[in-house]
Amino acid sequence: MTQALIGKNIQETVLNGIIVIDTTNGRVGINQNNPAYPLDVTGDIRTTTLFRVGSASVLTETTLGSAVVNSSLTSLGTLSGLTISSTSSTVSSVISTGTSGEDSRILIQTSGASGGDPLIAFDISSVVGYAMGVDNTDDKFKITLGSGAVDTNEFVMDTSGNITMSEDLTVSGNLLCTSSNIEEMFRVPAHAIPTATAHSLGDMYIDTGDSNKLKICTTAGTPGTFTVVGSQS
Repeated sequence: MTQALIGKNIQETVLNGIIVIDTTNGRVGINQNNPAYPLDVTGDIRTTTLFRVGSASVLTETTLGSAVVNSSLTSLGTLSGLTISSTSSTVSSVISTGTSGEDSRILIQTSGASGGDPLIAFDISSVVGYAMGVDNTDDKFKITLGSGAVDTNEFVMDTSGNITMSEDLTVSGNLLCTSSNIEEMFRVPAHAIPTATAHSLGDMYIDTGDSNKLKICTTAGTPGTFTVVGSQS
């Protein structure tokens, strides 16, 4: 650069690209005729070592630096998409405040009642997928089959803490109920056993036609055979 160019904006063509030096605003543009930042690049940027902000290493070829995830970070901004992948068998991520007594949390949030569903999806490609999150149409927490949404009812918890499931529940140990009220414990239908209904083995009723006794179907049929297993206290 010659002395005559000092103090003026310069445009040089280098290797079929353009370097613009804006000495008025202290900016350099690469493939950018009107740089808006101290270094304004249109195109890819490559470094053979690492990228720094201040003295902290932020990004290397294989590592997201601790400066990005430590407790001094106050804002991550908006991520429209984030994918973590690895050719190794394990990818480990740790989120920690580093301070005793402080909670660490991940918040997944959508934009109110008009937004979508906040959810986490788990997927084995071309094999099976699951998802868990909040269904914004009914405000219920769900664990569902399929990794695309939480709009089915395999496992559902409502805002009162009540849990329902669309499939059988298998318990290998004891099922503990803390309520002394049979109807509250089992949440089974409370009415007289319908005599014209076909029943399957295991169907249960609180029979209001027989002193609120809890009965279970031990022989399938119409109506089947029911055996008393408890009574209303």
